[in-house]
Amino acid sequence: MVITSATITTGYAHATSASLGCDARSADQTASAHHAEKATCMLGMADEFRDDGIAFNALWPRTGIATAAIKFALAGDEGMRHCRTPEIMADAAYAIFNKPSREFTGQFLIDDSFLYGEGLRDFDQYRVDPTASLMPDFFVPANSVPPPGVKVG
Repeated sequence: MVITSATITTGYAHATSASLGCDARSADQTASAHHAEKATCMLGMADEFRDDGIAFNALWPRTGIATAAIKFALAGDEGMRHCRTPEIMADAAYAIFNKPSREFTGQFLIDDSFLYGEGLRDFDQYRVDPTASLMPDFFVPANSVPPPGVKVG
């Protein structure tokens, strides 16, 4: 079967990417350029494919996410305690994929702010260790305010 834009009713392309307005407080210039390039591509493709029903959105975590990269390359077991679980990103992605693709495209979203807008209020469920402070992510825009009840750092 050949898939053309006429046969596509809805579709999604998802990237884990910070926005063009990201705050590279602790990042090197290469990482900042990488995020800027991904963000520019997402915006261009969102515009190009909107009428075809294919959405291009980017999602970024407000805090560290408990992954192997955090554990083995950045912060070890202690750092993992200050992270959220990957489920927050999965839940946010699922909510994005349930939006109308022709209308919800070209968005740069922070996981908890987006989920708060979708009605979620309990963010403690995602904490690896509820007693540990949350590790901020490097690329969250400085003007991005966490949802009520969420304290980072």
